Amino acid sequence: AIETTSMLPGAATTCTMAAIGIGVIPYGDRKVIKQYEKNWQKRGEKLASLESVCMKEIQIFNKRILQGVSPYTRYVKAEEDDILSLNEECDTLLSSTQVLRNRVVKL
Repeated sequence: AIETTSMLPGAATTCTMAAIGIGVIPYGDRKVIKQYEKNWQKRGEKLASLESVCMKEIQIFNKRILQGVSPYTRYVKAEEDDILSLNEECDTLLSSTQVLRNRVVKL
């Protein structure tokens, strides 16, 4: 009987500790899960703001590049227009020359 009475406090303490452990572990797990959710949410917000900043910087770079290249673009466009004009003039002269050759051949 003495042995049983000395086991009862130990068994009761063991059951109490097990019950506390069973209650604390899920609470701790829920707390960890909530913390991870908060971290992922903050990460998503930071990623969105970083993406926004990057897009603005890319637009600024594109604008600078276009401004830097615009004089050359205008030059190339002007030269292209000149070449088209000269090609039209050459075609006109070629047809006039052909007409003159035909007249000379008839003489």
